[in-house]
Amino acid sequence: MDKLQVQLQQAGQTLARFHELAVKEEISEVERDAMIHRFILSYDVLWHVAHDYLLHKHGLDAPTPKRAILDCKALGLIDEKLASEAILMNDLRHKATMLGREGGDPDEVAKEVRKYDDRLRDWLEQLEEKVNG
Repeated sequence: MDKLQVQLQQAGQTLARFHELAVKEEISEVERDAMIHRFILSYDVLWHVAHDYLLHKHGLDAPTPKRAILDCKALGLIDEKLASEAILMNDLRHKATMLGREGGDPDEVAKEVRKYDDRLRDWLEQLEEKVNG
């Protein structure tokens, strides 16, 4: 199994763990924090798959999430709507990582990350189609 296949498998497992919490109606404070952390991990693994795909299949080095997303959109690897949402997810990811340093309301961040459960899985599916196609 090549590196991209392994990354896709890991991404699927990471997203599944995020999904477990994202669909629960009532969660404890610990589960809320775990869900936020799993969102961050899910986002990171997906943009790294995109980065490695771009580098190994297209010779493009996209050193940041936003660059990787824009390059994927330009090459038709992800659709425009998903690209726009992935950039919003990047901003949310940053906000989530800063909760402990800059304050913010973890409950509000948790509400926001829940909204991206389906879109993260869509992103994975679109990447899988390109890698496996």
